[in-house]
Amino acid sequence: MSGKKSRDKGARFELFLEKAFRACFPDSRRMGGTQSRDPKYADVEGTPFRIEAKHWAKLSYKNIQDALKQATENAKEYGDDRVPIAITRVDYARDEIVHMTLRNFLRLVELHFWREPELADVIPIHGTEETE
Repeated sequence: MSGKKSRDKGARFELFLEKAFRACFPDSRRMGGTQSRDPKYADVEGTPFRIEAKHWAKLSYKNIQDALKQATENAKEYGDDRVPIAITRVDYARDEIVHMTLRNFLRLVELHFWREPELADVIPIHGTEETE
């Protein structure tokens, strides 16, 4: 696929995610012209997640790891304490998939299911604290 077609496919996926996240986070927005160019911003802003959106022709474990690494490293570099996640879509697949580390997933579970309900309003998870 040509560079422009690939960028357009990625932009359409980011727009899809913006709309999907608006149900829970009304301020969510795709970072438009910054797509793939300014690592200071996540692909979709206005959520408690540092989102790296990827739409591929086929999925590989290395691609997933690279996308999650990109979200985590950009968060660390810019002091972003949101949960780093990668959301992927593969051509002709039925569903989009959310990828995160087990450590961050368990912290979310702990926060939202095992602690006081009033603590669930804020997700104080720092993806930059993970160990390799």
